[in-house]
Amino acid sequence: MKDNETLQKMIDILKKYLNKTENLKEAESILQQYQNAEEKIEEDLFNLLEHTDLLIDTKIEDNKEYLYLMETLRILKDNKLITLTEEQKKELKDSKMFKYCINSLKYYKNKMQLKYNELKNDSNENDDILKIIKELEKLDNELIEEDLLEDIFDKLNNEKVTKNDIELLLYLSVKYNNEVFELLKTQELKENKEKLTDQELEEVFNKYGYNYSKVKNEQKKQLRVKGNIKNIEEVFEAVANYSIPFKETDITSISLLIKSDKDAIETIYQLSQKYNIDFNKIIKHPGILIHKSTKKPRYGMSEVNTQQISGSFEDFAENVKLIEECGYNIKDVMESTTTIFITSNKILRKNVEELRKYGFPKNLNEIGFKLSGLKGDAIKNIDRFIELDEFNYIKQNTSRLCLEQTSPIFTRLYYAKKFN
Repeated sequence: MKDNETLQKMIDILKKYLNKTENLKEAESILQQYQNAEEKIEEDLFNLLEHTDLLIDTKIEDNKEYLYLMETLRILKDNKLITLTEEQKKELKDSKMFKYCINSLKYYKNKMQLKYNELKNDSNENDDILKIIKELEKLDNELIEEDLLEDIFDKLNNEKVTKNDIELLLYLSVKYNNEVFELLKTQELKENKEKLTDQELEEVFNKYGYNYSKVKNEQKKQLRVKGNIKNIEEVFEAVANYSIPFKETDITSISLLIKSDKDAIETIYQLSQKYNIDFNKIIKHPGILIHKSTKKPRYGMSEVNTQQISGSFEDFAENVKLIEECGYNIKDVMESTTTIFITSNKILRKNVEELRKYGFPKNLNEIGFKLSGLKGDAIKNIDRFIELDEFNYIKQNTSRLCLEQTSPIFTRLYYAKKFN
């Protein structure tokens, strides 16, 4: 629902809690200077001469001991005839003023490190809030789902957020969903008007060698309401080109005509060729060629909307990319863990991102990570294993990440620890 006033109010509240992080790059640069200075002086004490600007303490420039130290260092550095012994270098490093300079550099480095950490933390918080704002801005006649609401209140669960704003966000989210619901009910009535006639559908079926009279009545109604002649023709052509099994009496076949298109079919075929996978094996999973519905569930939906196969095309295509990013061979995974490809990409990607926060590498395959561990509530399980002091165990037995929260293994581990 573009330009929705209620949604915009939610976004405006979220924007209030964006931190000012424009000085992050500057802080990072200064911190790097201190770190470099520390390393350089450790290598060669004469390098102190190049980093006096980082001492900040302007009063030191009038200190006689400091001036004497700097002059001594300059003379010794410029005089090629003099070579200091290690003992003489140690004596200089142990001098009161040299130590003062080093400690001063460390002090300001630590101070800058704290500032950088604070700004970096603010920046991370911003990333979380901006991600939520982006999700809200993308909503177009769609309900705010439960997981997005959880993200909103989870990310704003800190002392900076006022109780009034939390309550207002909750109120606005309910108000917005009610507005969308009313709009969807109105659209539902319009959409359930039949756009095609049985005669038009019979002609297009006959054109491609199929018998429309064999189609079940429920499916015929779907085709009349949701069908598009041009798309149906293109799907029939793709069915012929790629030898896709098609039966007039089959729900999956009719769903192809309504919720798939030639681009989706061609994309899956090209992926099968790219990874040398049998195309017919891929499409045995009914929803892979079918688009996910872009509309959220509606209450009071008519029967016409309940007789279709759930689509997983978008999840499949995105999961192929994600699984390959994690270092796995797509063909091998397809043969061993096919269902991972039709699992919600949103769940898989979220779990992968969270795993990296726990120190798991980008290439999960390198550590023998079992992909089945991504299908469940992986992060809650990691936390439970950490509570049981078994983080190393779960890193070596990653398939356990998909355990149910009620799994008896947690109880057994608890008592095993308790009684040694």
